[in-house]
Amino acid sequence: MKVFVFFIGYLGIMCASCHSFLSDYPKDQVYPTGIEDFNELLVGDGYASNKLKELDLWFQLMDDDTFLEVRDVYLEVANCHYWDISDADREACWLKFYKHIEVANVVLDGLKEFESSEELYRRIRGEAYFLRGAYYYFLINLYAEPYSSKTASTALGVPLKLDPIINNRRYSRNSVEEVYEVIVSDLTQAVECLKGIERQSPYRANEMAARLLLSRVLLYMERWEDVLCHCDTILKSSFNQLLDYNNLSTDANVISGYSVETLFSSGSNSYGSIYWGAWSKDVSYFRVSDELLGLYDESDLRRVYFYQGKKSPRKIKNLNDGIVSDYFALRVPEIYLNAAEAAVMLGKESTAIQLIQALRSKRLMSDKDHEIALTGHKLLNFVRDERRRELAFEGHRWFDLRRYAVSSRRMMQKEISHVYYDGRLRGNVILKKYNEDTPYYVLLIPENEILINEGSLVQNKDRNRKEPIF
Repeated sequence: MKVFVFFIGYLGIMCASCHSFLSDYPKDQVYPTGIEDFNELLVGDGYASNKLKELDLWFQLMDDDTFLEVRDVYLEVANCHYWDISDADREACWLKFYKHIEVANVVLDGLKEFESSEELYRRIRGEAYFLRGAYYYFLINLYAEPYSSKTASTALGVPLKLDPIINNRRYSRNSVEEVYEVIVSDLTQAVECLKGIERQSPYRANEMAARLLLSRVLLYMERWEDVLCHCDTILKSSFNQLLDYNNLSTDANVISGYSVETLFSSGSNSYGSIYWGAWSKDVSYFRVSDELLGLYDESDLRRVYFYQGKKSPRKIKNLNDGIVSDYFALRVPEIYLNAAEAAVMLGKESTAIQLIQALRSKRLMSDKDHEIALTGHKLLNFVRDERRRELAFEGHRWFDLRRYAVSSRRMMQKEISHVYYDGRLRGNVILKKYNEDTPYYVLLIPENEILINEGSLVQNKDRNRKEPIF
């Protein structure tokens, strides 16, 4: 029997680059004695920690939902607000995701020696597939162009590493299409492995979490029939539960780890550090943009529950009811939104309206008339706006703006203006429409990765730092 070596803790792979950590041999080696060892490895290093920021502070600052609220001191992280992500931040994010991917690879390969039909084996295998697919979903949407059927086969994606074999080869970038095929395959495998297995906690993947993330990926790929299929399965399950905001107290914690709406959450959140002005009264902080606030009418209860003083994002009011990530949370409302968008694209407008009204009936004042009498492009725009209203500050908007910009049915591109302040001068930094400013919608590959892989890892198109217009 083949002896498979794996290592617990950080697996010796938190090194300087993707190429180097896949080339270095582990210093601490432990031989697995059973399936439970892989369970511990997955929990310890496969899932993202709620104490470590996988995407750090900048992920939520690049879209059109945030506004820099100026006090007396210029906030250094505001550079991210101007689409100027430092190489250190880009590399830290890159390494964290590839570290988790390597853990999933170790688990999936090692489990082959313990193949079984028992539930624990299927659950661990399913969770490993889920996590690998999820981490590649983030990587491809940060470091590559958005998926488009016209360009996916030739557009550069990210390197695929699907086994734990340690080698010294140089890595190159797979196509966007190849990476998406792996993501769909992994999440489909996760669904099959996790079928019928009871959910352990909101911090461990289950079948419905895998179906929801898969429906999101398929939505990005414009595979609308498949989106409806997976969403319909969840909607018919016991997990389809929505909070009715009409029955909540004004201090309710509506977004939490243990809410009936939370199917899964992994990773940290940055609410306390960039949205509440928590560091000091004299420090700049970010608030919700006027444009986003303007999308909520007076009967929309989300204005009360999502924002502190209708200004600062505060969907997560405390951590006593379970930590929930602000970039990787899978919540029931997204099922309605994914399905509604797919239905509109397929011409099933009555289905889309029913789905949106079902969600809004739990979000808007019950004594108001909320009938939706829209068709065609106006209905699609309404569905997209509803997605923005419901999922604001949960890691969706930046990716949505990218995919809307290459939509084959209803392309939507917009210019984004972010206020600029350096202690003396005010102005604006402008992100033009996707077709005019494409390089700024894609992160540069970390420079260390380019150097170590000796040119085989092709860099994205370079761009200059955007200068403010005073």
